[in-house]
Amino acid sequence: MTGPVTQKAMGILRRLVATYEESEDMINIGAYVKGSNPAIDEAISKRQAIEEFLIQAVEEQSTTVETLRRLGEIAGLSIPSAEIGAYDHGSMAVVLGAGLTSP
Repeated sequence: MTGPVTQKAMGILRRLVATYEESEDMINIGAYVKGSNPAIDEAISKRQAIEEFLIQAVEEQSTTVETLRRLGEIAGLSIPSAEIGAYDHGSMAVVLGAGLTSP
């Protein structure tokens, strides 16, 4: 149902969410020291973008193309046009619902 780059991007997004959630207590109490773990630093730096991507008001609409491009930006990948075109008429709820949880 999804292409390899899209799958990789979704995996990166899931990893970022999981890394943040695993470290959230340390981050919130100020115990985490920036620079001590690159994975946590990345999760913190992308947290706002991830929340904006995953938590969208009903009246905010994005096309499938816009959604996949934004996913690629957050993941640091360029999802090929061929993969994006394959989803252009499909439902992003099905594509993105594969294991993602809202932060």
